[in-house]
Amino acid sequence: MGLVVRIIYEIILIAQKITIWIVLSAKPFPNSPRQRRNTMKIEIKHRYANMVLYECEAENIRVAVVKAVSTGANLTSAYLRGADFTGANLTGADLRGADLRGADFTGADFRGAYLRGADFTGAKGYVDSHDFIIELVRRQPRKTITSSEWEMIGELSIQRDCWDVIVKRFAKPALSLFKKIADAGWGEYLECLEKKLPKTEES
Repeated sequence: MGLVVRIIYEIILIAQKITIWIVLSAKPFPNSPRQRRNTMKIEIKHRYANMVLYECEAENIRVAVVKAVSTGANLTSAYLRGADFTGANLTGADLRGADLRGADFTGADFRGAYLRGADFTGAKGYVDSHDFIIELVRRQPRKTITSSEWEMIGELSIQRDCWDVIVKRFAKPALSLFKKIADAGWGEYLECLEKKLPKTEES
């Protein structure tokens, strides 16, 4: 009888050890303390009113904004000054009137985003965004845009042409348009175009 009890006791000890091993090696549940150890509560606030537009647990403001956009949150007039949006998916984002001064948009996807009235002063990394250039053109006096420049903008908005196509098909209107945009404070498009243009085109 004592042998049976001892065997049962040994089995219980082994089972406990297995259970502890499973618990320690298992992936933490979503939103558990272990899962959240590298996140923090982030609030995206209105740039003028002291109210929270969106809040969540995230690693940084970029992740928080991507989460907000994915849920369809309205970020109109959001305060996002100096935010790093490198590689962020901002497709369809509602950023009308947002404070985006000094933000880094390198590799960000703005397709279908609403950007009217947003403040981009000092922003960088927007050179590969079609939607950004379209928004900047929108802010130019209509009478200053030529018919060939409008044609190029229409092509960009529909076909999403790459830089090689722009240089090949729209070198002259692109150069004149990007100079106007640069005069307004947005020089990345002109700098990129001048690097790709043959010297004869620049002159």
